[in-house]
Amino acid sequence: MSYTVTAMRHDQPDSQDTPEQFEFQGQLYLVSEVLEHVQSTGELGHIEQWRARAVPVQLSAAREFTLRFNWWDGSWTVEPYNPQEQR
Repeated sequence: MSYTVTAMRHDQPDSQDTPEQFEFQGQLYLVSEVLEHVQSTGELGHIEQWRARAVPVQLSAAREFTLRFNWWDGSWTVEPYNPQEQR
């Protein structure tokens, strides 16, 4: 599945840039707060992951999401945050 995530990003994995907005299930969300940022390297390459609070553009209630960027293949994944799933 492909996601549209807009981030102020450099071409270096060690940058401190964060996602600003993303599309999830056809709805545009604006990131209002980054709650956690983790980096790891493994079989799938260098992965950056953010847990962020985001506000849908057309609604007022914020939700929490996990946004993951894979530096190896340039792909994003976006999932609703689930505190029972610790990665």
